[in-house]
Amino acid sequence: MKSKHGLFNVFVGRGLLALGLCSPLLLGACGESEESVVAPEVASDSVTYGDVAPMITMRCGICHIGGGTGPELGGWANLSDSVTATEVVDVMENGSMPPGGPRISVEELQRMQKWVGQGRMK
Repeated sequence: MKSKHGLFNVFVGRGLLALGLCSPLLLGACGESEESVVAPEVASDSVTYGDVAPMITMRCGICHIGGGTGPELGGWANLSDSVTATEVVDVMENGSMPPGGPRISVEELQRMQKWVGQGRMK
C-alpha cells in the first residue's frame, strides 16, 4: 500500500511532465514568439523632425536660426519646405555648410537624407 505522500508524488510528477510537454504550446498560445518581440524595422528607420532638429540647431543655428545671417531654418515649418530641405541636404553633401566649422558627420547627413526622403515628417 502506498502512502498518501507517495500517491501525491506520482500525480505531481505526471502533472509536471504534462506541463513540460505542453509548455511550448502554451507559450505559443500567448503570442510570445521571437517575431512578436522584435520591433519592426520600419519604425526604427523612421526619421522625424525631432530627429534632425537638434543637429540643425547645433550645426546651423548660429547663422540660420533666430535672425542670423542666412535663411531661417528654425522650426519644422521653415525647414520642411521641400526646396529648403533639399538645398540643406545639397550643401551638407558638397561640404559647403557649415563653413569654418566641423563638417557634418556621415550619420548626421544620412539622418537628414532619410528625413527628406521619407517626406519630412513632423
